[in-house]
Amino acid sequence: MSLLRFGVAMEKELVDQLDRFVCQEGFANRSEALRSLVRRALTEERPNTPESGGPVALSGGVLTLVYPAQQKLDRVPTAPYSSLHIQANLQLHVDPTSVLKILVLRGKAVEIRDWSNHLIRQKGVVGNLGLMDTTTLAQSFGKNPPEDSHE
Repeated sequence: MSLLRFGVAMEKELVDQLDRFVCQEGFANRSEALRSLVRRALTEERPNTPESGGPVALSGGVLTLVYPAQQKLDRVPTAPYSSLHIQANLQLHVDPTSVLKILVLRGKAVEIRDWSNHLIRQKGVVGNLGLMDTTTLAQSFGKNPPEDSHE
């Protein structure tokens, strides 16, 4: 993929923060850091449902849940979510009173979000969902994935 040069104007304070970020994160230069930040911004969760005029993007997600050790989570069936796949499931007791559960998910963003919200909304659960629009990510690398690249 060829690179295109362009100028960016920023306040000095913002450039100073960018330079600190470059050093702290170990990027070779500002350009590498900016490319990484732009990719992240373009692939993070955002509305992409048919109602918003965008495609229903294929996504990867990480659902993190923390809940009391004595609590059993209600089961949330995946069958109603045809594109949803649980790729990995890690559960561990972080201390005698708390459980940390991490689920790696793939499917359509709208289905991942809806299914995950059923778990997050359970009493006693603290949860966070991070979604990455893998369709946009592939396009940023110059590739066009098939309509359902997960199958």
